[in-house]
Amino acid sequence: KTEDLKGIPSSQCACEANDLRSECAATQCKSQTIPAQGCICTSSYHPDKCICPSNTQDLNGIPKSNCACINSEDPRTVDCPPLSNPPTEKEPEIQYDEIKVTETLTVEINDGNRNEATNAVENIITVQIDGKDNIGISVPTNEVYEEEIIIVKNKVIILQAQISQQQSASTIAPPVLRPTEKEIDQKQQNSDQNQNPLIHIYGNGDIQIKQFIVEHFQHESNQPLLLSDEDGVLRLDNVTLSKDKHVKDKQTGVIQLQSTNNQITTPYIEARGKLVVLQNVIIEASNFESSSGILLKGSKGSNNHQLLIERSKLYVQSNENNQGINSFLDINGFTSVIKASNFQGINNKQQHANSENNKK
Repeated sequence: KTEDLKGIPSSQCACEANDLRSECAATQCKSQTIPAQGCICTSSYHPDKCICPSNTQDLNGIPKSNCACINSEDPRTVDCPPLSNPPTEKEPEIQYDEIKVTETLTVEINDGNRNEATNAVENIITVQIDGKDNIGISVPTNEVYEEEIIIVKNKVIILQAQISQQQSASTIAPPVLRPTEKEIDQKQQNSDQNQNPLIHIYGNGDIQIKQFIVEHFQHESNQPLLLSDEDGVLRLDNVTLSKDKHVKDKQTGVIQLQSTNNQITTPYIEARGKLVVLQNVIIEASNFESSSGILLKGSKGSNNHQLLIERSKLYVQSNENNQGINSFLDINGFTSVIKASNFQGINNKQQHANSENNKK
């Protein structure tokens, strides 16, 4: 042991590696041959396994194969460039103004608005916005609203649920907005069924939907559910995008959910417009077939197309028929910010918690 060599002259016992005797302390290397006790690497002599100098400035001229690069104080700037923190990417700034309307209409439902077969309120939203360029529409909760198509061309519209100060948004049944059901002609279902999106925003149209469930087509479609073009703006706030069918029971007045696993062939949202804002949005797990859940296709440069998703939950259902074909979120030519949000994978046999809650 080297400790046992203490007090014994090196003339009697030769110096060894890690020798504690002062006369055997390592000194600077004087050749390419390393002595038994080792030697300290220098720029002139640095034999294999020499001892690296403790003073970082003495590392100059010593290859990094002998003495590895250390930190930003390493003077060997060519072989050992200063370590720097990885560049931090600044979050893009999504700039947009709050939507404002000049008047708000409170909608009342009567039997004349209701389809006897489906018990859904038909086209009342389209009627209210007809001839109006800037309007807020407040509709009763616990209703299913069917619309052929809501055109938002050069209009500013806020569509929201009627919730009184005495009510809590968490305890009421939100209104459901869905495309009008059509009888399907099996011979023509691939040619002319559901040729319109539920909502189409274009020109400089701007729509905000608040506290709704928005239901996808229950039959095959070649159009997205929500579509924006040109300088159109789509804003969803506290909205659930649902694959399931919702029916208001005629006897109890309760909205019942009919869970389905139908193949969905078009996105919930296809945006080619200026801005998409999703806040507190839930996208239910859906069985997409050769389609994305959200498709963004900017054509004017990413600075002119923006997406903001925050405080949202997006449930992505695995589908062996869709693997490797389409991603759930397909972004092209959009500046995008996604924060405080969750993407959660769901297999085919799992059902989204939101759907389970709606059944209760």
